[in-house]
Amino acid sequence: KGAGWQARIKQKWGRWNNYDSRVNRPVVYLGIDRIVPHAEKSVSKNYRSLFKAGQQKGWEQEVRDTVGRILGVNYQMFENRQHANYRLPVVKYNDATYSGFNMGAGEDALFGMMSVIRECPDGALVLIDELELGLHEEAQVRLIQELKNICEQRHIQVICTTHSWVVLDRLPPEGRIFIERVGKTTNVLPGITPAYAAGKLLGKPHPELNVMVEDEVSRKIVEAALPADLRERVGILPLGSSLALMRHLAVHFKEQSPEAPRVCAI
Repeated sequence: KGAGWQARIKQKWGRWNNYDSRVNRPVVYLGIDRIVPHAEKSVSKNYRSLFKAGQQKGWEQEVRDTVGRILGVNYQMFENRQHANYRLPVVKYNDATYSGFNMGAGEDALFGMMSVIRECPDGALVLIDELELGLHEEAQVRLIQELKNICEQRHIQVICTTHSWVVLDRLPPEGRIFIERVGKTTNVLPGITPAYAAGKLLGKPHPELNVMVEDEVSRKIVEAALPADLRERVGILPLGSSLALMRHLAVHFKEQSPEAPRVCAI
């Protein structure tokens, strides 16, 4: 907290203090209603015959190619048809033309999401709730890569919520934050590993690091040396002699997988 730092407070129904000094930045929020199919939206069904092709914005081909790479589909055409403030995606694939009424929820959501992001000015902040909804794991991997490219090229910042181990695994440690409520307290854990986050969601914490030691005395020494906020994130395993530790390290090295916790021996 440097000089001039002031806590952010607000009165009920009022504005935050220092409201006039807030960063002037475009912010877009994409909620989970984006994955509701048009066939299940009363607005879309009511206006179904009123959606008309409008003027092209110039970025439709970019959105078409981006969604195509994520889903592994070679679309021939993409456009948004519009009525009032409502849009309906229409694509052509394998010489068949179909609209959002016939798309899967994930496909429809991707065209909507990428259209909105493409319309955002450079430097915008995009908030996305439950990023992975409607997408299989391979598509989630490709989506994260496409978003990384967009953020790098256009200096757009994306903040999303997710329950997907795959999404977390594709983010750098500084991009992962786990938030949980314990009673009336909110705990924020930065730099969490995907495996540990998955364990927390299951109610069975999965250590991010396993420390192998020789005996119970060593375990207690290591445990006492760890700060309280790290103890739950570290597993301490008494395994016997130094030779036994080396054998376990060798087995771990041969069988290591991305979701496995890191291991060290003391």
